[in-house]
Amino acid sequence: MRRRQYIIMACLFLIVLGILVFYPKKSTPVITYFPLDEESQFQQATNTLRLSQAEQSDSYSITWDNHSASDDILYLRQDVSVLYKDGHLIGVKSIWEENGKTIDFSETFNFKNDHFFQAITLHYGEKHYPGDIINSLQKMSYSELFVTGQQKNGIPFFEEPKTNHDSHAQTELQQKTKENLQHHWHKLKSYFNIDLAQYEVVPLTELHQFETKGLLSFTQEQTDEIIAKLWEGLYKNYIVPITSEKEKDSDSYIPLILFGKHEHDILVLFELNGEKIKLKQIYPTFQ
Repeated sequence: MRRRQYIIMACLFLIVLGILVFYPKKSTPVITYFPLDEESQFQQATNTLRLSQAEQSDSYSITWDNHSASDDILYLRQDVSVLYKDGHLIGVKSIWEENGKTIDFSETFNFKNDHFFQAITLHYGEKHYPGDIINSLQKMSYSELFVTGQQKNGIPFFEEPKTNHDSHAQTELQQKTKENLQHHWHKLKSYFNIDLAQYEVVPLTELHQFETKGLLSFTQEQTDEIIAKLWEGLYKNYIVPITSEKEKDSDSYIPLILFGKHEHDILVLFELNGEKIKLKQIYPTFQ
């Protein structure tokens, strides 16, 4: 009887092992650069920040929404988004699905006092064609929100200043954030002994500008490829590590991206879990 039980258990073990071998657990996809697709595009690609306030309260909530939709069903869809408050990292999302067209997510945070919020998203898709041909779709979206503190009639907020008070508040919040970031970036620059004069210096939150503006002396088409490949490295070496962290409000700031003016390298500087990190990429070779 005992021998029979051992045989049954051994057979069950082999069956489970076979399932694991032939049907491996689906792994989280990576963002990979493929030639940008000329036929498909994103019909919608947005991330937004909106404010709501509880009655009789000096606190408020920021809701972070993301929506994207491609014109075709794609083999892989993925949206990667990061959220910063006064330059500090406070949120990260990486949502993906197979054989889909749309991705939506929403998350709410609670705050007090005045702050400057910034969010940037990469909307990504893979389109597979016969003959093992793979193209990609990439689009960035950016949003920002200024919350200027409590007044008698509620908590003012705006995306674009409409009054002199708004303009003054915007300047103060931007200056506060700039001072935070410059102090942090100076430590990184000194630690890695980098001469910033040799680089075009761009915070991660400003990458979206290159969707409509060429980088340095590169054409728009070349710029698109450079930025797409840069996001491939950012996802692997920045997004994945911070999504694995339980606490997203650690002492981590907006990464600084350095595009070499005379060299052939791109550097990304940031700090995570107390470790100063420098990533390096080489510009693509263009014909």
